[in-house]
Amino acid sequence: MIVATTFKIDEGYWDTNETKKIVYVDEERLVQDSLLLEKAEVIFCNQRFFNREFLDKCKNLKWIQLPSSGFEKVDLEVIRERGIILTNARGVYSIPMAEDTFCKMLLLARNSIGYLSNQFDKKWSGISRTIELNRKIIGILGVGSVAREVAIRAKAFDMTVLGYGRRGSGDESFDKIYTGTEGLRRLCEESDFIVSAIPLSDETRNMINEELFNTMKKNIILVNVSRGGVINEEALVRAIKQKKIAGAALDVFANEPLSSESELWNLPNVIITPHQAGAGDQSGERMRKIFLDNLRVYPNRNCMRNIIK
Repeated sequence: MIVATTFKIDEGYWDTNETKKIVYVDEERLVQDSLLLEKAEVIFCNQRFFNREFLDKCKNLKWIQLPSSGFEKVDLEVIRERGIILTNARGVYSIPMAEDTFCKMLLLARNSIGYLSNQFDKKWSGISRTIELNRKIIGILGVGSVAREVAIRAKAFDMTVLGYGRRGSGDESFDKIYTGTEGLRRLCEESDFIVSAIPLSDETRNMINEELFNTMKKNIILVNVSRGGVINEEALVRAIKQKKIAGAALDVFANEPLSSESELWNLPNVIITPHQAGAGDQSGERMRKIFLDNLRVYPNRNCMRNIIK
């Protein structure tokens, strides 16, 4: 069985029966190597490749492993038609994404960007606007693994944690979970900080729009580590310009890379990072473990982790 991967796992790895071989390839070769695509039973690579045209070349494909939690670019219709197993990286990046969220929340709340600017200018000057996290309300869009890790850390700051999901259930890290349109509005009205940790879908696209920005507190800080399409960027730009919100930290955008012409680059109280919230020195090992654990039990679906149904 041939396993083609663009993610460095163990090149040349074989199981004890020498029936599984991992072949490491870069993305360019993977796309161009028609023979490899035809023979590969397992492919581990970026979700953007898995459209119908690409999948038609993968005659023997039985299992797709994604190195991301998101799978919105995968042609699910073809996957289901052919009975291909699809697994993602749920849980791999949750810890660094939660840490990144609080890094950015604190940078904005403590006005650290202003102090760094003063340092570069060798300017000894205090800045009046400083926000504490203690006893504030944080609203988290999503109740999955990233949201739970954010909630756990929020409790360390003695924050009240609100969640938003399709079901009104979660773990003990959440004080309350809202559902539905009215629930989303209430979360936006009540929160001092809002964190987007929800997958992108038809239901969540442009979920945070101008109407909801108008309901938010004036000093709210918004952090997005999920998908850019969840927040209407035009409405966000207007909200910042009109001082409807205090600031925003954005790791993801509707179109990536973010255009140099985007107004977001030059807006005050905006932090931009290039889709790196999930980066961490332990992420690779967590990804490797999920994949190899699944590979050892494949094709037993009942024993595999992170299957997308």
